[in-house]
Amino acid sequence: MQKLDKQSDGLDHLLKNWRTFVANYPADNPHLDEAKVHIQALEQRGRIESGFSDLMKFHQEEASIEKRISAWMQFIGEFPDNNPYLDEAQAQVKNLKQTLAHQAIDNEYYETLKRENVLSNHEERARLWQTFIDRHPKDNPRLADAAARLNQAETSIALERRFAELSARISGGLESQLEAWLKFVKTYPTDNPHLGEAKTRLADLRKRVMEKKIEEHRMQRIEENFTSLKQAPENTNLSRTQQIAKWQEFINKYPTKNPHFAEAKNRINYLQRAQAIENRLILLKRLNDIDVSLTTKLEEWRGFIEAYPADNPYLDIAIARIHELEKNFLAIQFNRPDAFGQAKSNPEPAQVSTQEPEDWQKQDYKTQGFHTSQQSDVSGSSS
Repeated sequence: MQKLDKQSDGLDHLLKNWRTFVANYPADNPHLDEAKVHIQALEQRGRIESGFSDLMKFHQEEASIEKRISAWMQFIGEFPDNNPYLDEAQAQVKNLKQTLAHQAIDNEYYETLKRENVLSNHEERARLWQTFIDRHPKDNPRLADAAARLNQAETSIALERRFAELSARISGGLESQLEAWLKFVKTYPTDNPHLGEAKTRLADLRKRVMEKKIEEHRMQRIEENFTSLKQAPENTNLSRTQQIAKWQEFINKYPTKNPHFAEAKNRINYLQRAQAIENRLILLKRLNDIDVSLTTKLEEWRGFIEAYPADNPYLDIAIARIHELEKNFLAIQFNRPDAFGQAKSNPEPAQVSTQEPEDWQKQDYKTQGFHTSQQSDVSGSSS
């Protein structure tokens, strides 16, 4: 019996041995039933071997997955017991069903791609891929691809929203706007339909920021120059002519966008008027050195007052001078001969001088008028 069951022999050889044993000893054989059981087991094993071999050949053919699953399921159903290939058959069924499921997911993935291509709205695209992911959250060979498509749609949504916000932005300084657009370009360097426009805006903002800095530097220089000019009369011995030249240089250097332009012009006008008043006063004082009638002197002094009736630091001096000249004029008129050649009665005719009063000639004009070094020209001339 043990020799008949030798495993090293082939299945056909074993079956032949057992059949020969039964044929040789059909009666009075205590092992006949056992021999028949062995023969049935060997025959069943032969059918399993044959069926498995056929399935492996069928598996390698270009049959559909559904047909292959059906064939393996039939094999399992026919040989559920004592089947050395049962585990492998069940594994084949599991793998084929998984492949079938993956094919279905693949088909749905490509259908979703087609639907995405006809959508222009990024929100709709995002919802489309989110639905696909929710339907197949596990064992999904296209999960990574779908997640990438969803991320792309969400990135496009964020990109469009940020671009709209930046385009509508009107508040904030130039520097903050420049920083925001620069971050937009760095955040979305690819697949960005607004990249060209964003770079154009960046270039414009960089130019405007540079112009702003240049203008700020220019305004700083204006303030420094203006402050220096305002302090110049106190800190230097500049003449009025030099001060006018400095203020005129300031205006010529900064003719536009100069917050102190009007004040500088007023300062020039003030200095020029002061200089004109002093020059006029010098000429009036020099009338005493030439042979000019009292009437002419009176007219000149009165003209001085008429020309500069306001903001004239020498107005009191001019009025006093006119009074002196009028007094002299009346004195001369009083002592003038009448029509008959007789002098007007006067016990002792006064000796009237046509020269300026001594006290007027000695007046110090440094205490009057404008505080500049040119005042010495006024006080230094003889009256």
